[in-house]
Order: sequence, then C-alpha cells, then structure tokens
Amino acid sequence: FYLRSQSSVSLVQLQIPIPSPQIMNKIISLALLIGGGVLIVFGINATNAFSSDVSRFFNGAPTDKAIWMLVGGIVFAGIGLTGLLRGSKAT
Repeated sequence: FYLRSQSSVSLVQLQIPIPSPQIMNKIISLALLIGGGVLIVFGINATNAFSSDVSRFFNGAPTDKAIWMLVGGIVFAGIGLTGLLRGSKAT
C-alpha cells in the first residue's frame, strides 16, 4: 500500500533577456578596444624601461616584449574600433 501526496510543486521560471548578436558584437568590440589601449600603454611603458634602454644600446631596438605589446595593442584596438564603427546588418 503506497500513499501518494497530492501536493504540487510550482517552479518559478526566470525570464532572463538574451541580448541580440549585434549588442554582443559591440560589447566584444568595446572590450577589444579597451584591451588594445591597455596593451599600447603597457608597450609604451615597456619601451621606456631600463631593459629596453639596454637592448636599444646593443641592438638599436627596444625589447621584443615591448614591440609585441605595441603591435598586439594596435591590432586589438583596430579590430575593436572596426567592430564598433561597422554598421549593424538589417535582417
């Protein structure tokens, strides 16, 4: 003999709005632009560092780390800026 309870459990569903792909692309582009700017600032600081001065004295160029931070920052900032300025496609 089994006794079943007749109580019902009601689950509350959360209605979380899902952002559109255009908004997500703009957020990612903005993050890339900010990250690129940060890398550019770090790259400029690295070119003014003592190790970069020593490298410049012997090689005539700053350290590879400083150069890669500058190049990466410029690329990321360029991609982010392009993504922000690009018009949204009408579907």
